[in-house]
Amino acid sequence: MNDAISGSRFCKSHTCSMLGCVVGKSSTKAACDQHAGGAGVNSCVGKDEDVIHVLDSMAAQSVRALEDVMEGLPLGSEARIKIGFVMESIVNNTMYDSQLEFKVEDPEDQEMSDYITETMALQPVRHSSMMERHDRIERHNRQKKLRFHLKTRVSMIGAMIQLVGNREQMLKDDMMGAHLSEECKAYLREHMGSWNIDIFKVYKLSNKEPLVAVMWYTLKHYNLINVLKLNVTKVLAFVREIERGYPDNPYHCSTHGADVVQGVFWFIETALLKNTLRLSPLEIYSMLIAAAVHDYLHPGMNNKFLQVTQHEWAIRYNNVSILEMHACSEGCKLMTKPEYNCFEGCTKDQQAESRAIVIDCVLATDLKHHPEIIMEFKKALNELNELQELKAHVDIPPELVSPELKAAAIKLIVKCADISNPARPWNLYARWIPRIFREFHGQGDEERRLGMPISPFMDREHQSTNKTQIGFIKYVVKPLYDLILKIAPDSDAAHACLVANLETFEGRVRVGDDSVLPSDLDDIV
Repeated sequence: MNDAISGSRFCKSHTCSMLGCVVGKSSTKAACDQHAGGAGVNSCVGKDEDVIHVLDSMAAQSVRALEDVMEGLPLGSEARIKIGFVMESIVNNTMYDSQLEFKVEDPEDQEMSDYITETMALQPVRHSSMMERHDRIERHNRQKKLRFHLKTRVSMIGAMIQLVGNREQMLKDDMMGAHLSEECKAYLREHMGSWNIDIFKVYKLSNKEPLVAVMWYTLKHYNLINVLKLNVTKVLAFVREIERGYPDNPYHCSTHGADVVQGVFWFIETALLKNTLRLSPLEIYSMLIAAAVHDYLHPGMNNKFLQVTQHEWAIRYNNVSILEMHACSEGCKLMTKPEYNCFEGCTKDQQAESRAIVIDCVLATDLKHHPEIIMEFKKALNELNELQELKAHVDIPPELVSPELKAAAIKLIVKCADISNPARPWNLYARWIPRIFREFHGQGDEERRLGMPISPFMDREHQSTNKTQIGFIKYVVKPLYDLILKIAPDSDAAHACLVANLETFEGRVRVGDDSVLPSDLDDIV
């Protein structure tokens, strides 16, 4: 209600108890005392035209109150006519000597104009016949129905606009996944949120484009194309070109890239870190892009090999995170080409923020940064020890998650997804192990050919599956999964698999079984 007619500003004597007492631009106690002393209604109301809007508001609200009575009670026609008389008395009260003007914006709306002029405009007292009053009430009711129909039409138009927007979104989603079979889409809808997803099956169902398939699902799930106003054609072209850039390595192939994207999605969505860290759509998109490009153009050799052989990449990046630097540099360079601009639609500030996240996440996958990433996360976590006691789905106030913890956690998520194989169910983990050894042995063979010392675990003549995997789990993977469990208790399914797989290898050692695990590698690469 307008402050000018609030109950605290009405005097409660005589007629003012219903409509209020107004003097000039405000109601005052002195004015009310004057009225109570018998000065009369007209002495309470000045001739200043500034009060017109106040009078209008008082009369209109009084009439509306009576309208509510008519609508809310089962009244007969006689009672309705009498209430109509009261309504007209309010409108035509003799205390209003001035003719107030109301304008209808649409000159062609005669019915509205009649309604305003005859029902709401304040006029001198005019004794209407009972039939005239009845007709006026009927016109008023018709006008209310008109307003209802107008609101209904507006709602319908809004719904139509929403449908058009949804249809546009569906068309964009269809464009991104147009080449995917319905069987592949159905499998992704059912299993993308599961830690047990068979990424090798996605490879086959997607016609050997698993990276495009999982990116399609994640972008669709978070509606990122529409939320960030991205160009779906260019996003698809970028992801497809990145997938083509993954060589047919036994391990570092596009299937691994797709596996990392799904791992990031699982930690964000299923383990609820999206809520815990209050990740924005741009941050989620950046993490997915980082996961997709993190091993782009990987030659199947590690950083140490490139450094020792003085590979051109090692020279270009000064022996610092050579593979990660190259993947990031070439991936970002690809984005600058108009046909592959996966950030078209984002502002310059958004692009700069996203590129910084992509670079940080990709460089963090270099195992040489492993101790540094762990210490960074622990330091940020120590400032928020209470998180260790809270379930991730609890609504943690955003101010409790510091920017330092959020930045460290984003990198930790991508790292955990990158080395997630030992934390997957055994049937999936066991299929990755022969692949990593085939790639290791390929480098070892090249080192032998060049007369170089053969790197640890890369000599096919002295392979120890158990020793390699136990050491990798204990000293690389488990420390990360122990940490992320502190802010994502719902990631316990992955942690449980990791512990079970470690126990399996320790059991193999106890019985002296160090045999090479079988592989169906030829069906994948």
